[in-house]
Amino acid sequence: MTLVLLLACMHAPPVASVLYRQGQLPKAKAAYERALAVKITVHGEQSASTADTMYNLAMLLRDQNALTEATILARRCVAASEASLGAANPRTADARTLLEALAREGREAGVRI
Repeated sequence: MTLVLLLACMHAPPVASVLYRQGQLPKAKAAYERALAVKITVHGEQSASTADTMYNLAMLLRDQNALTEATILARRCVAASEASLGAANPRTADARTLLEALAREGREAGVRI
């Protein structure tokens, strides 16, 4: 692992989180997407750290009403959480709850996911 990837992995999520809280959703989305790409490269698709970033990006996408994209990412998040943390972990339960909420919101909006 290169030092550049390691530093990017450490700093991108906090930057994205700050941008998200400030309501700068397009910038936050780009930062989360970069962080996710780095985390997948560094930790793999099925790590807890990767799942956390997937969850945060899915929440942001939900706030942008990008329900299809958020649902796809939430499914990946549930799979990663179950693989890395186990089915009974509270973070896995949070991911499942998000996925269920997205499915419900998609049905209500008439979005096929």
